[in-house]
Amino acid sequence: MQALQLSVVIGLVLVMPLGAVAQTCVEPPAGLVSWWPAEGTAEDIAGDNEGSLVGGASFGAGEVGSGFSLDGFDDRIVVADDPSLELQTITIEGWVRTTASGDRFVASYSGTTGLFGYEAEITPSGVFRFLLNGGAGGADVFGVTDLRDGQYHHVAATFDGTQLAVYIDGELDARVVAPSVIEYETGAGLVIGARDYAPIPGHWSGEIDELSIYSRGLCSTEIQAIFDAGSAGKCSGGIAVDCTIFTDDFESGGVANWSNSVP
Repeated sequence: MQALQLSVVIGLVLVMPLGAVAQTCVEPPAGLVSWWPAEGTAEDIAGDNEGSLVGGASFGAGEVGSGFSLDGFDDRIVVADDPSLELQTITIEGWVRTTASGDRFVASYSGTTGLFGYEAEITPSGVFRFLLNGGAGGADVFGVTDLRDGQYHHVAATFDGTQLAVYIDGELDARVVAPSVIEYETGAGLVIGARDYAPIPGHWSGEIDELSIYSRGLCSTEIQAIFDAGSAGKCSGGIAVDCTIFTDDFESGGVANWSNSVP
């Protein structure tokens, strides 16, 4: 049997053959519902929620291969209404790049009034915002990092049923406690790069890549691992990460324990 080498990193355990080079892509976390890698199509490679390019939506250089390239005026990707996307706990994550000001939506499932479901956007001040049921009348969280620098950033928005949080480049940017039940408008679908609310359509200007939706709130360890993978991205058979932290109790009892982390 080939000898094994055990590497322990906070929040991450890798087991690999001696002399092997660790993979740099990461296994998609559990709960993945839909994943649009934007490799020349709007195909959902994790589920059945295929997208349709609208306006002049096209493809450009992504963080991982190619990404959706949107002009900020009428471009978007439309996904039909589906129960798999009507979630009560959720994570939306992906890579974005822009220099534009104004409300610009990464993804929305908020209906024709904007008062339902969920939205992930960059605000006029350039920070990442995640909102449920219309935000002010529902629940929302604002980040603090200005993302309008023309560089790719990894963004993640999570809701675990009690807390909303936004992460930028693998780090927690803001969190609020806001227990909520997410309501959905019948027939409203998902829009990537815009929203259905006509008075403020919020068309994205720039690129969106590797957009993924999960049926639970990912923990910080999982989000950090996706960011750390960088241009290698997510892949089947990649580094597997879970929400555990290695607790060193050697001084008190000589035993190493695994304990659940707080997202």
